[in-house]
Parts: sequence; C-alpha cells; structure tokens
Amino acid sequence: MTTALVTGAASGLGLEIARALLMRGVEVILVDRDPAVASLASELLCECIVCDLSTDEGTDEVLKRLDGSVGIVVSNAGAAQKGAMRDQEPNALRDMIGLNVTAPALIARRFIESTPSRPACLVIVSSSMAVAPTPMLGTYGASKSFQTSLAEALDVESLLGATNGVRVLCAEPSGMATGFQQAAGVNHAESRILLAPEDVAALIADEILSPRGRSFLRIGTTGKMLAIGKRVLPRAVFARLTGRMLARFR
Repeated sequence: MTTALVTGAASGLGLEIARALLMRGVEVILVDRDPAVASLASELLCECIVCDLSTDEGTDEVLKRLDGSVGIVVSNAGAAQKGAMRDQEPNALRDMIGLNVTAPALIARRFIESTPSRPACLVIVSSSMAVAPTPMLGTYGASKSFQTSLAEALDVESLLGATNGVRVLCAEPSGMATGFQQAAGVNHAESRILLAPEDVAALIADEILSPRGRSFLRIGTTGKMLAIGKRVLPRAVFARLTGRMLARFR
C-alpha cells in the first residue's frame, strides 16, 4: 500500500487532502505544528509527526521520516502575514520564509534522494497568488512564486531522469474557505467566491493517483483569470493593475 506524507494536515486543505487520500486507500502520515494533529491521527488511524517546519529542528523530523517507504509527499504547510513590508516583524518573516520556502525545498530534495517506493509523486501546493503581485502580502506571494517555479523546474528534471522516478505536481488553488484567511488577517474571508477545500482536495488526490499524471493543476477562477491577464497585458500594466486590485481586496 502507498504511504503519503502531508504537511499542514491539522486543518484546512491539508486535512482534506489527507482524508481524500485515505478514502482512496492510501496510508497517510499527518504533519503539523498544532498538537491537535495527534488527536486527528488517532481518529483517522494515521501516523503523525508534531513539528514546526519553520524551524530547522522541525524540518529535520520530517526529513528523517522520508526513508524510502513514503511514496507520496504533499508539501502543503504555509503561512502568511498581512501588512506593508515596512511593518513586518523580522523574526516573523524569517519563520514564514522557513515554512513556505526552505522547508518545501529541503523536503523535495530529501524525498527525491530517498528513492521512494513506486509510484512516487511530489505535490507542491502553491497558490493563485503566485501569478500576480500581492501588495500587503508581498512575502507570501513571493514564496508562492518560488514554490511554483521550484515545482516546474523539478518537473523538467523528472523528464530528464533526474528525480529518481518521482513525478512532480504543482497545484495552484484560488482562495479557499479555510482558517487561513482569518489567521493572516485577510479581508473577505467569508466570501462566496472562496473554494470548498474538500472539493480542491478531491481534485488533487485524483490527480496524484491518476495514471495520466499531469504536472500542473490550476484550480479556481481567480488564478485562471490572473494567468490570462498576465499573458495578454504588458508586464508593467499587469503588475500595477492586479497589484492595486489585490491590495484593495486584501
């Protein structure tokens, strides 16, 4: 039986992806810094790792578990801070970069190196905010651009035979009705346009297990509209137009 490790699995999209994989016959390891993940693991009959991926020690806990027996990794954990860059607290920025950038890169490297059980799939959960400038969430948007770029590079490496047989999938969902927006202080956290995380999770789980194996999954209208705008508008026009729009929305 295939085993999947899912980060950020105590709530929101991570928990829904874990549930979707369990329903499809995959064993799951839940990873989260929230101690409540232990109770969820007991309820779902799963293994769990309670650790903070914004720290070296927490990331090392996950790296040690990637010993070749795990065939799916879903790198989903993430955080954001709202506010102008001048107002961001330096230590909080370091933690967010550690969680959103450093941990996914190190986990991806270790998973590929481990020569995981087959079939093997690495999922990097990015965001529609990777497409456009995100004023007042600038570091978050930049971290998501990093994740998308990393996933696309690793996908090409897989075609070149440099990922030990690991398929790479980048998922870019638009905003979802989870606790993420409230935690980040984002406006419109109850908007009707937000996606249901269980629907997003089902699409990702099906794609992970699909024999066709797409490498990119853009989910939701917001990301698709931004991507179209980026293709047809001059770079400066797109950046300023969408940046101002997103700043008002945030």
